[in-house]
Amino acid sequence: MTTKSLPLLAALLLASVHPALAQRSNDRGPGVAVGITGSTLGIGPEISLHLSPRLGLRAGYHYLSLNFEEAVDEIQYDIRPDWRNLTALVDLHPFANAFRLTGGLVLWNTSAKGEAVLTGPVTIGDVVYQPAQVGSLIGTADYSRIIAPLVGLGVAGRGRFAVMFDLGVVMTGHPKVDLTVNSPLTGAERVQLDAEVQKEEASAQAEIDDQPLAKYYPVVSLGFKIRF
Repeated sequence: MTTKSLPLLAALLLASVHPALAQRSNDRGPGVAVGITGSTLGIGPEISLHLSPRLGLRAGYHYLSLNFEEAVDEIQYDIRPDWRNLTALVDLHPFANAFRLTGGLVLWNTSAKGEAVLTGPVTIGDVVYQPAQVGSLIGTADYSRIIAPLVGLGVAGRGRFAVMFDLGVVMTGHPKVDLTVNSPLTGAERVQLDAEVQKEEASAQAEIDDQPLAKYYPVVSLGFKIRF
């Protein structure tokens, strides 16, 4: 998506939710809705239970897997993040219209695995190594918190066919980094390499821990639902 298309997307979203924000008469009362969402949590189905004009429940499954290259502490990695998250949410509509405040829990199963792209000399810790000396350097990042709270706000149309848009944050805590090396080195050289890998791991973890916002995961979600 280009930056030129963002105003058009915003206009379409506004047009879709404006009637529901302005009128309560479109509310169909209690019922069930099914839909699909694409978000920073992943892509997947969602089911909603509308208990009253002011209260609703939602549950969803969100999956996504990507692959890209990025430098971490000056080492280039081929990174493969993976999202497999379940959400259980409560929606409060304080004005009995499309606007909603959301709170709930996420079964947080997000992680990333990366392998260093070793095409030339690389500095690990304080020592420069050749690719043949390192073999392979693999890093993982995951979270110790399995269940994480989510808070947010958004809009969801009240008709049978509706657009949903939400912003929020998941309080995940800082991700934890682990580095392992598979090297042909032996003896004292291997002992030193392992020590340098531990330094590299500590440096990467410190860089993450020094970022206060890294313990909060932003959520941006767009979806569509059909209400029965």
